[in-house]
Amino acid sequence: MDPVALEKAFDLYPQVKVVVVANLYGTPAKLDEIVAICEKHGAVLIEDAAESLGATYKGNATGNFGTYNAISLVVLKNRTSDSYTGIRSGGSKAA
Repeated sequence: MDPVALEKAFDLYPQVKVVVVANLYGTPAKLDEIVAICEKHGAVLIEDAAESLGATYKGNATGNFGTYNAISLVVLKNRTSDSYTGIRSGGSKAA
């Protein structure tokens, strides 16, 4: 996800409340910039880290940047909907 494009999207659609970012093929997005933009606009960030297990961004493991974080423990991602999937949150009330 391009942070510049995300900022432009908020200009066009200021009512957006949730942003989903996917870290694909072990390559994290520019997470610090995306987190800052979401905070600026009061949007919840859902980080999909299913395909970046073990990857890090500026020394921190992916799957720790969003308000909610989706991870998967299965190689075949099309099977994760029925098992071996987790959702992480910073607070138990949110989860």
